[in-house]
Amino acid sequence: LVMGFSNKLKELFTDVEEIDEVDSEEEVEEEKNELPKVMREAVLEEVDTQIDLNVTAYIPDTYIENINQKIEAYQDIANISDENEIIDIIDALIDRYGEVPKECVNLLEIARIKIYARALKVLAIKQTGKNVVIKFSSEEFIMDKVQVLIDLYKGDLMFSTGVTPYLTLKLQSKEDSDILNDVLKLLKIVKG
Repeated sequence: LVMGFSNKLKELFTDVEEIDEVDSEEEVEEEKNELPKVMREAVLEEVDTQIDLNVTAYIPDTYIENINQKIEAYQDIANISDENEIIDIIDALIDRYGEVPKECVNLLEIARIKIYARALKVLAIKQTGKNVVIKFSSEEFIMDKVQVLIDLYKGDLMFSTGVTPYLTLKLQSKEDSDILNDVLKLLKIVKG
């Protein structure tokens, strides 16, 4: 086995040495200039939005009693990537365990928020008191929507520029469903 692996490595190195095409200086320079852009795009694609909202969101023990089934449900929710998957998971939960409790609905709404946040390259959504701060990647923030948003929210939304631009949304209610709906509504408007 080691011998086979060693032979395979020799073949690879031989193949690399046999490449006789040499890039021109211009091509090398172009590749150097592209590297930071490619690296930046790769990092942006991997943005995993951090969401910290003061809402009750979990799967109650009384809803799914078996720990393995509960872990599986959490994994399914964590892996949601589009609206259709949310509908599928809700249907599966209802079929298997009955009506979905409010706490679990909140968890699914957070997953929905995460779908929009990822599409907008949102770095973080954090509630502090009666405000929710939404931090955007500077490369992805759509500046032309700022004035429209500020006009639409009439004093309940502030915008800050900088290395990491962010919106601060003043919440009208402390109810879990209202907080989730307000954040989702804003993200949908930003997305267009």
